[in-house]
Amino acid sequence: AYTCSQIDRRDSLQKGPAKSLALKMAQKIDPGKVAHLRGFVDLCKANSSVLHLPEMSFFKEWLESLGATVPTPQPPQPEPETPEPKPEPSEPKPSEPETQEPKPEEPKPEEPKPEEP
Repeated sequence: AYTCSQIDRRDSLQKGPAKSLALKMAQKIDPGKVAHLRGFVDLCKANSSVLHLPEMSFFKEWLESLGATVPTPQPPQPEPETPEPKPEPSEPKPSEPETQEPKPEEPKPEEPKPEEP
């Protein structure tokens, strides 16, 4: 990371609009954008194949122009096939609504008929 004085010294070598743009950017860097950049750098550290995507070619070229060595992309590793565990028959699948079998109706006990006078 550069301090403002380091940027000023570096920018003193630049002339015209590039110098003023670099100064403005250095003084007004949005912390949210820095957080996004940090996340992207973490992603690149974890999976450098991101740098080989066509839309990232400008960034890869810039890194290489600074002397960085970008690792060659590794072919994707086939995932080992593991059979999915079969759910227990007594457990309903989460995607299926639970169905209940209707209970047979129990016969109602007959009420005694009231005696007629």
